[in-house]
Amino acid sequence: MNRRDSIKATASLCLASTVGAAFAQVPAAPIRIIVPAAAGGTVDRMARMLAEAMRPKLGVVVVENKAGAAGLIGTKYVQNGPSDGRTLLFAQQGFISVPLVQPGGYEPFQDFRPVGIYARSPNFLMVHHSVPATTLPEFIAYAKSLPGGIDAANVGINSAGHLHTAWMARHAGIKVNHIPYKGVAETAQALLSGQVQMQLTATTEALNAQAREGKVRIIAMLTSRRDPVLAPGVPTVSETLPEIKIDGWYGLLMRASAPAEMVLQLNDALKLATADTATQAKLRPSSIALEYSTPEQMAAEMRASHEKYKVILRELDIRPA
Repeated sequence: MNRRDSIKATASLCLASTVGAAFAQVPAAPIRIIVPAAAGGTVDRMARMLAEAMRPKLGVVVVENKAGAAGLIGTKYVQNGPSDGRTLLFAQQGFISVPLVQPGGYEPFQDFRPVGIYARSPNFLMVHHSVPATTLPEFIAYAKSLPGGIDAANVGINSAGHLHTAWMARHAGIKVNHIPYKGVAETAQALLSGQVQMQLTATTEALNAQAREGKVRIIAMLTSRRDPVLAPGVPTVSETLPEIKIDGWYGLLMRASAPAEMVLQLNDALKLATADTATQAKLRPSSIALEYSTPEQMAAEMRASHEKYKVILRELDIRPA
């Protein structure tokens, strides 16, 4: 090899090395968690804590809010988004009920793949302080005494909160006027101000603080059993209305067409996040408990919720629109 060829060969090696190093330094696309709810609420706050706790494993994780239509807008966004497994849906059990009343939007078991459950939170029956009731039987008696019925806040007709409230009302024999709001911050303000007298939904740290001050009152919880850690002393609705029980969950989903290997990577990061004691301490005042699950366990939970909502809709005679 002469001197000129030697220089060319050396230059080519340097260029290849530089290009290779440049490609090696290109960061992976961020993980995007889509929250189908308004910013500022409990669901949004949970998702942002989850994103922070997953970053040590995943790198850049961002949260985007796409609220509206009882969660349908954000859910459709993920359904129609990239299939690389880097766009995730932060879902709760209402994700199962929406397609049962609005078919054609998405199919939970065909369009999505579970990553894992992140947390659980009871749904609470809360009332304005002016409601003269401290127990569920007292509340039912009061609601029955109102000729026009009692006003209840929710985040949209056919949302989980709306269905839960209507289901309880049917078994209690009371009339409820359903008043929809844009998000949980608005429903909380409506309850605090007395625009409505009740709501049946997950609570927030702010509402729990208002309950301690006597501005709102927690009457009962919708779970299948009492929770002495998250809600000491609070009875279940089923202690008075035996059929009315449903457990709330939150978790991550991805498009069904996403790579299977991404599920394992994301679930590993989820497991790390649910073990974060600092996050648990921040969420406990909102009556939320971190709880890890495998994708298979979340799939089983989704199927159980699906069967429960079919019962609810049948009893309420709500048929697909």
